[in-house]
Parts: sequence; structure tokens; C-alpha cells
Amino acid sequence: MQLDNGEYRVYGHLERYTSAIEAMVRERQYATRKYTTVIMFKKDQIRFKKGEVIALSGESGVGFPHLHYEHRSRTNVPRNPLAHGLYVKDTRAPILQEIAVKPLRPGSTVNGCDSVYVAALKGGTKNQYAVERPIQAYGCIGFALNGYDCADAAGNKFGLYRTRLFLDDSLLFSAMYDSFNFETTRQVHLDRDLFLIRSGMGDFYNLYREEGTILPFYGDFPANAGLLGVQDLPADGLHRVRILADDVSGNSAEATIALYYIKPPVIARIDLLPHGKSAHFVAHIEPGGFPVRKTDFFISPDGNQWKKILSREVLAQHYYSCEADSTPLGFFYVKALASDSLGFESTPLVTGYASSIPRKAVSLPSPELFLSAQGDLLTVTLISGAPLPREPDISVSINDTAIQLPIPRSSRPGEYTVKFRAAFSGQKNLGVVATVLDFNGSARVFGKQFQVGGSSRESGIVVTSPDNIASAYVRKGAVFNQTFIWLQLYPDSLVRTWPELVQASLSYAFEPGVVYYDQKLSIGIKAPRKPKTGLFTSKGGEGWRFNSSEYDTKSGNYTGAIWEHIPFCLFTDEIPPAVSFRPGQGKPDTVPGQGLLISVDDRGAGINAESINAFIDSQWTLCEYDPEKKSVSVFMDSVTAGNHLLSFSVRDNLDNETVVSVPFVRP
Repeated sequence: MQLDNGEYRVYGHLERYTSAIEAMVRERQYATRKYTTVIMFKKDQIRFKKGEVIALSGESGVGFPHLHYEHRSRTNVPRNPLAHGLYVKDTRAPILQEIAVKPLRPGSTVNGCDSVYVAALKGGTKNQYAVERPIQAYGCIGFALNGYDCADAAGNKFGLYRTRLFLDDSLLFSAMYDSFNFETTRQVHLDRDLFLIRSGMGDFYNLYREEGTILPFYGDFPANAGLLGVQDLPADGLHRVRILADDVSGNSAEATIALYYIKPPVIARIDLLPHGKSAHFVAHIEPGGFPVRKTDFFISPDGNQWKKILSREVLAQHYYSCEADSTPLGFFYVKALASDSLGFESTPLVTGYASSIPRKAVSLPSPELFLSAQGDLLTVTLISGAPLPREPDISVSINDTAIQLPIPRSSRPGEYTVKFRAAFSGQKNLGVVATVLDFNGSARVFGKQFQVGGSSRESGIVVTSPDNIASAYVRKGAVFNQTFIWLQLYPDSLVRTWPELVQASLSYAFEPGVVYYDQKLSIGIKAPRKPKTGLFTSKGGEGWRFNSSEYDTKSGNYTGAIWEHIPFCLFTDEIPPAVSFRPGQGKPDTVPGQGLLISVDDRGAGINAESINAFIDSQWTLCEYDPEKKSVSVFMDSVTAGNHLLSFSVRDNLDNETVVSVPFVRP
């Protein structure tokens, strides 16, 4: 609805309209024989005065009954209604729950690890929150905030209006959520951390500006604003990180973090010096910003149950040792964990050993090689399945050009990882070779090939699965940030289906799991055309969702499109939808004045809402389909008293059809 001042208001998820609009909608629905219809009104065709009823709120949207309301400018740009005239009494400050501290470049760490660290915010008295313990960070670091706003008399949660990030009282970043262009809708995933959302960890506001974003929230702050260690490294030592969150009414909450920006200690290797039935372990340590206080050693026969061995002495500045009374027979693991004088820990290092084993018993199972990606950061992981006497030698070549790699690290038993960055230039053949030394001193070589695509906003790519059956096309400009993408087989053990679906191909998955897209990604599976068959995408543990039955005869591919990286597969569904009537179950019955309710369900390809048709005495009548309730309401507006015959038909998305006829009595 357009106001006289030129602004727009949008009201959605309604139950019904006023009589004038309702009559026009009904006329259009019967003319097109469709429940869903579009009517373009002329200027001033229908006018309302302040205080008049426009429509009645309902539950035609997803979830519980609610009103969808939008406040748009004269140029049709959605704006924050609370900041533009919609008054809600609010004397309560935002609620702050958690802080995420994220290492974003190779070599960056948070509390000694290269993974996201989420810390609970404690307090809340006088709207002041804090992380209880200091956090260590080094390298390129980003922050994110999990919080929400609330009003005096409203039980629902509001979004934050403004966030600000300070380091030692210097403003690094600010975002204000005042307006939002339709053209940048998909970029919301650059403002909220999609990886944390998909991981079930919460809805976090990024407190930095991602490269490539044109969202209108950040004012004059440039790309990478808010990130530590991108332009200039903060001085080593203790810093105060302060985060302010405001609502529209000016209520504010503050969170503080004691941050030690300092390099943690690194354990380079662990040596074993046998001494009879006992053993002497020596950890070689690269000190960080503070002196090493201690190193703890642990021993385990299987990598699951660990026994702590107390450290004995510091041999020198870079060495730490301990003595074990006895070592397990056969394979065993040793883990070392160093901590500095402030208590900040290194990433643990795990090394495998063997003792008292006949030579014929020391052969290793075949290691497995895996590749993962986050943007242009690639990680090679080797899982050995047994202890190794030293780190494997891993080499990588891209399009037959070798690249330099750091030494693989192991923080978990039998698992070795190495991370590196690579440039982008379309399709790449990436070869990984691992040389593993067993306890006999014999070297074994394992290799694996990957076809990866490097994509940026300036390039489009096609990636294919290792068997050349599945493919994906990333259009030029489709990704926000540069990233590597490839396809791999999706394990059959993870394929969960309803009995209605028969698997018609292998299933495929993307790596990496999360990529931010601005356009849909085209997918395809090469297979002979078969009736009642189409592409489906995974719903996790809840089965599969129909995507498309389109078939490209030129390429021989079933084709579809997706917004995000989810597994996909071909399925055949030959079972029509299930239909039942309430009341009556197919017998003559009295239908009350409000109409007839029909249950429809299809656990295979899903209901095709456009296919639903109902005829009363051979005359088409209006139906409303509710996918959440899995029901169809048949309207009885013009049905007279007496005996009638209802004919009802519905198809699923693969054209399996159910047709039923039911006599009924209208009193």
C-alpha cells in the first residue's frame, strides 16, 4: 500500500482482506482457476483512511499466526520500521550472550588453536557483560557477537540496531541496521556468520566488514575494517576489546574482553629416548611471547584414553622433558601440551611410537587423504589409522606445478594436517602425494587427485565429480569472496530416504560446506532419462527435498539449481500423493458451512500446489493449500443445500496423480 507521502507499507501472511479487495481477488481466482493470483491496482483505485481495517492477520505464512510488516521508502527500499515512525515502548537494553573470536588467516590462533573460539558473556548488571577469562589471539583475528534486543511489552526478540567494536578505546568498526536494499539480499550472509548458523552455534553479527560486501550498514568503513592483524599488527601484550550494542531507543549494552595479542608457544616435535622399560620424552618448543611455564605429557595405547605423565625438568629454553615409568607394548601415542607463564596453551602435538613389536607386525593400514577448503585456504589431512614414527612428507602440485608446504602437524592421534593458500585461475588439477615411514623404516607412498575450481567474482567455473557424472556451474559474479569448490561422492551411509523414493544415482556433495553465493548454482547429474525421476537435495537427517525434473537432452543431464552447498542425488518416485477427507473418509457426509477439509501428503517428490483442483458437480471451485498442516480447504461459498459430488485431484512434483470423488450433503 502506498501512502500519500509516497512511502510504501507491506502487510503479509493475512487471513483475509476487506470486502472490496476480497471480491476482486475472488473474481480473479475463479477467472484463472488458481488460488495464487497477482492483481496490480491502479493509483487511488482503493483508498483507506487512518483507523480503517485493511485486512485481518492470520497464519498463511510459515510458523505461528503473525503479521509480516514492512516499511519501505519512496524508492521501495525496506527500512527499519522502529527507526522510521513505528513506536514500541522500549526501556530495556539489548541482551548480549556470546562472543566468537575467529582466526581468519593461516598461522592465526585463538587460545593456541586455529578454530573459532566461542565464549559466554557473563554479568548483565547495569547492562555490562564480560568474558570471564582473558583470551589469547595472534595473527588475523575477527570478532562476532551473538545478541538480541527486547522491548517492554513484547515477548519476541528484535535485532540489534547498531554495533561498535573498540580496541583500547579506538573505534575499529561500526554497523547500523537502518535500511536494506533488495539488490543485496543474499549478502546478508557476509554480515551474519553463516558457518556458525549452519553449525547450530547461534546467530552472530560479524564485527568486521568482509571483502566484496556492498551492504549499506557500514558507512565509510572499508573492507577488512574491524579485523586485527590485517593492516597493522596490534602491539604485543594486553588489550581491552570493547563491544557496544544499541537499540533504536538509545538503550545500550557493553561487553568487554581482556585480549592478549601474543604468539603462543609451539611444540615443534617430540623425541623418544628409550631407557629399559622406561622412556624419556623430550619436547622441542618454539617459545611465544611469554616464557614457557610447563609442558604436560600424556601417553595412550589407542589415542582415546590418555594418562598424564608429570614433567620433570626444563633442559634448556627450547626443550622440556619427562620420564615415563613404563610404555605400552605395541603402538602407542604421546601428546605434549605447552603453556606459557600466563597459562595460555599451545596446540597439542601428538606423535606415534612403537615398542617391543616383531618386524612383521609393524605394517600400517593404508592411509586416507582428504582435502578441505575455506575460501582460498586449503587443508590436506592424512589419517594414518595407526601411529607413525614421524610426520609424513606431504607434497602438493597444482597443474603439475609443485608448491611449498609447511611441515604437517598432528593434534589428534593418527591425523596429520597441513594448510596452505593457492591462487585462483579457474579449473585446477590438484595432486596430493604423501610419503609415510613405518616402524620398519620402510617408506610407503600414497597419492590422490582432486579436480578443484577456483572462483572469484570475476570468473565463472564448471566443476565435476571424480567419476565425471555430477557437475556444477558457478556463474561469473556468483560468489562474494574467492573460493575453491569441488564435488565428491556423498557416503551412502549418510543417505536417508523415505520408502517412497528409490535412489537412481550416486549422491554427491560439495566441498567446502559453506560458500556465500549471490546467484543460484547450477547442478547436474548425467544419466539416461527415466520416467518419474528428478534431482533431490538433502535435508540432513530429514530425508530429501525435490529440486527439479528438468532434463537437458544435449548433455544428457538432469539439471537443477541451488543457493548453497548441499548434497544432491537422483531419485525415482512412482507413488502418488495420499488423500483423505475430514470428516467422512470417502463416505456421504454432511459438510458444515465453513467448507470441507482434505488431508494431502506426499513424502516423496512433494505436493505440486499448482496441480490441486476441486470440482463440485462438475463446476471448478476454489481451494487453499496449507503445506504446514498438509491440508486443502475447499471453499463452499456458492454451494446450495442438498446432495452434491466433489471431485478432487492432486499431483506430486513428478506428476504422480491421485483422483478421488466423494458425495456429500450440504444442509
